[in-house]
Amino acid sequence: MADILALTGPWTWLVVGGLLLVAELLLPGVFLVWFGLAALVVGAVHLFVPLAWQVEVLAFAALSVAFVVLGRPWLKRRQDETSDQ
Repeated sequence: MADILALTGPWTWLVVGGLLLVAELLLPGVFLVWFGLAALVVGAVHLFVPLAWQVEVLAFAALSVAFVVLGRPWLKRRQDETSDQ
């Protein structure tokens, strides 16, 4: 498992992030977007800074938690706004 994770590059994170965002479009709710954004950020950082796979996984986990914790209240406030229609 470690060998497979060590061989993955930044493009893997970018593809996984894109797939999660596409899945968000196809499935109801707003939850996969946070994981997709976290994967995209990890992939973008890994494009410029070489990271060990352990750091990539930890960064993905930490960013996922941060995006969920910060994003859900923001989204809740946006959905509570009333329309002028």
